Amino acid sequence: MAIGDLFQRVFEYLSPSTSRPQFDKEAQLAATEVQAVFVDGYIRDLNSPMALEQKSEFELGITLLDVPCFTSRELLELSDDPSDAIWQMGVMAVSRRDADPQLVGPLLALFDDGGPWHKYFVMKALLVHTPAEQSLAGEFIFRHLKHEAHRGDFPIKIMAPVLNQRLEDGEKPSFGRLLDNLDAEKADGLQEILTSSLDSPLRKVVEPL
Repeated sequence: MAIGDLFQRVFEYLSPSTSRPQFDKEAQLAATEVQAVFVDGYIRDLNSPMALEQKSEFELGITLLDVPCFTSRELLELSDDPSDAIWQMGVMAVSRRDADPQLVGPLLALFDDGGPWHKYFVMKALLVHTPAEQSLAGEFIFRHLKHEAHRGDFPIKIMAPVLNQRLEDGEKPSFGRLLDNLDAEKADGLQEILTSSLDSPLRKVVEPL
């Protein structure tokens, strides 16, 4: 949809002469798409997802989506491309919902399919929805580095602030049975990257290796 059409839909929605429920799904989505167009225009010039979180257009897009007319499942399905701003806005809107353990499975599935930026936003949602008794830090690191250790420490540094928050909240990290099918060479590679790139609180996570 052309940006002019998006603006027209938002204008019509905001018109005083238009009567509708407080939250109209189509209009909320149209307004969000306007913000996403702006964000998609500069997102590749940013150096981290944390920088994106500071952008007013990104924050407004999240706010527009965090309304009752969208279910959490709908927010996770706004786009098939995790590099789209509207996909990231949807996941962040889910991170602002009340805790729902039923979302852990779908969020972990999203975590496995994408790059470090999209993992960062999925992690923020998982922090909210994962029960305190479930070890999440070890799960994050294992799932990411099992397949992407060759990419170096940049992705894990992006994830470190979220992981540290989980540890500060009292989690006792563990890999559990995740390592059962990991060969010794891969385990050595994981340990080398983790111990060389992580802040000291996160180094606790590698002890089971």
